[in-house]
Amino acid sequence: MNEPSVSVIIPAYNCGAFIRRALDSVLAQSDETVEVIVVDDGSTDDTPSILGAYNSRIRLIQQSNQGVAMARNRGIAVARGRWLAFLDADDVWHANKIKNQLRAESQFPDAGLIFTDFRLVDEEECCLVDAAAKSYYGVFRRHDLEWSDIFGQMVTTSDDAVMYYGNCFKSLFLGNFIKTSTVMIRRDCIQNTGAFDASLTTEEDYDLWLKVSLEQPMAYLNMPLVDVRRRPGQLTSLGNAALVAENSARVVTRIADVAGKRLGESVVRQRLSVIYRHLARVRLLAGNHALARQAAQQSLEFKNMDLALFGIMVWSYFPEVLTRWLADGFRATRRLVSMAHGGS
Repeated sequence: MNEPSVSVIIPAYNCGAFIRRALDSVLAQSDETVEVIVVDDGSTDDTPSILGAYNSRIRLIQQSNQGVAMARNRGIAVARGRWLAFLDADDVWHANKIKNQLRAESQFPDAGLIFTDFRLVDEEECCLVDAAAKSYYGVFRRHDLEWSDIFGQMVTTSDDAVMYYGNCFKSLFLGNFIKTSTVMIRRDCIQNTGAFDASLTTEEDYDLWLKVSLEQPMAYLNMPLVDVRRRPGQLTSLGNAALVAENSARVVTRIADVAGKRLGESVVRQRLSVIYRHLARVRLLAGNHALARQAAQQSLEFKNMDLALFGIMVWSYFPEVLTRWLADGFRATRRLVSMAHGGS
């Protein structure tokens, strides 16, 4: 059997409402040498029966529920392609995604990872934001970044797409800007760096991109070739926000020593200060005052007291019930403002 050029790995957990669209978008790719691996992570809805209908068109692995990182790692372990591509079960690829990324490979053969822009869509796949990466990821706003600041080389193709290439560890250390469903990564690159860290319940993708960027140049194609579905309630609670912030702090902290040697101590101290201040703010809004003070104190290890940290420290001594009441009021106000803008 010929080795596929790309192995596509799709973790699936209770995604019966969306998995057909995801799979059909992969099977419709213009590159015919694609291997499709679906890891059913212990689904209890109709996902298994839907997957069974695809028969030999996919390679199905079933396991007890162990989380998305472990599911992706199971797929990586059996993949045969030179490249590995990831797709979340509720996202959708455009028909020429793989073709365009392989075109980027021919332009930049040393790239270890190639990613693209994406669109944000709602549950009905109506576009909310086109070419969404720059507005979705806060690192662009916080550091006034452009793609040309991140990458050293830029090539414009005959169809006016722009490909970027270079070592992007410094910018990536400042914040993530790579959406998992857009990624295509060399299999031998994963073998060298290791796969997803299954001990991380979120930010396992950011952790891997950082490790890869330490060793390999990357390429970015500024075409939105993936529809990323935004669903109500998806990782939007304060508890989930705190979990994301905690895992982000963990990822950045454990790579800080290496980053200090590459980027300088001042860059690392600034990043750690910002990430722990953000963690303190999220914990405070979630009503975890003692943990918020702890994160604020960690931020102070890397930066002198500023007004934001002072406010967090003072607020953390207020009764937690008052914090929850204020946070609920803040969210309600934001919803009303959003509704007013939508009706204008």
